[in-house]
Amino acid sequence: MIYAKKLVISLSVLFFLFYFTGNMAAQVQQPSGEIQAITRADIAPKPHTSSYFNELWSYHFILEEDIQLNIVFSTASFGRFMSPVGGARLSLVGFDDKIYQVAREYPKERLAFVESETYLRMRPDHEVWFRGNLDNQHEVRFVTSKDGVDYDVHLIMENIVDGFRWGDGLFRFGNEKIGIQVPIPKADVHGFISINGNKREVSGTAYMDQTWQSNITPRLIGEGFRFFVHSQDSWEAAYFLIKSDAKKDAVPVGFSVYSDGDSISLLRPRSLRIINENRFRGSKLAEQIRVDFIGNSHRSIVRTRDRERYALLNELSGWQYRIARSFLGGEVVEFRGEALINNERIAYYNFFRVE
Repeated sequence: MIYAKKLVISLSVLFFLFYFTGNMAAQVQQPSGEIQAITRADIAPKPHTSSYFNELWSYHFILEEDIQLNIVFSTASFGRFMSPVGGARLSLVGFDDKIYQVAREYPKERLAFVESETYLRMRPDHEVWFRGNLDNQHEVRFVTSKDGVDYDVHLIMENIVDGFRWGDGLFRFGNEKIGIQVPIPKADVHGFISINGNKREVSGTAYMDQTWQSNITPRLIGEGFRFFVHSQDSWEAAYFLIKSDAKKDAVPVGFSVYSDGDSISLLRPRSLRIINENRFRGSKLAEQIRVDFIGNSHRSIVRTRDRERYALLNELSGWQYRIARSFLGGEVVEFRGEALINNERIAYYNFFRVE
């Protein structure tokens, strides 16, 4: 019974890692129009309109003293396999000499969202939530214990850059849909992180995007590439996805938005090419990619510092691992670290690939 429960939990959390999936063999129809502002209503959980609908709110914190923290809130449906669930996971590097990774799951019916406060709470009696309208102050709280480790995080974001999406935010292919929007391109952040009672005050910058999709088909997804740049006077936020059988110069799902401090530009991708690959902790990963945009601009992204590899199925062994991998059609592995954009700007990357 314990093993069965562990397998179900691991499968449910792994579903949250499949950011953009679906039948991508069909031609991708990009959103139309320009950059649109998003409202607090846009951040609300979307209705689950398909059997395998899932959604994620992904926070990335770049903190002083070389600390990087990622917190993801999510909901997912699993068809007849199990009831819909809500989830939250945390990964932390640079806090001490360890890498901390933890995931929790909750019945979806316990999730509550208060639109007037932009307040999403995974369960009424658990301190796992985000709250606060984006035109003022926004907070993230994550308190849990697992495997002998106590986690307590409270971070407050201020000076938040206005969020956006491209048109209606939807990429369409056949009957499937992918949604991408960026509620927080950049914000100042401060608060504390406590691990096993070791509490540290922290500050830095934050980025958050929200994604949702109508299906999960990991066999058709090859890799995803997210990166963002925070400098004093400018910022950039980008996310791209290619399918597993993509051609050399594939047209990816996704976009980049760049601000020089005075204006904001939407960069529509024309092609994405993996220039070369190398290995990080046993996984083959794009070392350099090039994205060409309509209008002849481009981004060359080169990984320069790898900090974290996150494969949820590693907690399973033997028959559990084999069943989970077979059911899911592969395993999603995430990677985080630093990169160089066009050989001049330092960026923070979050890539994933299906193995």
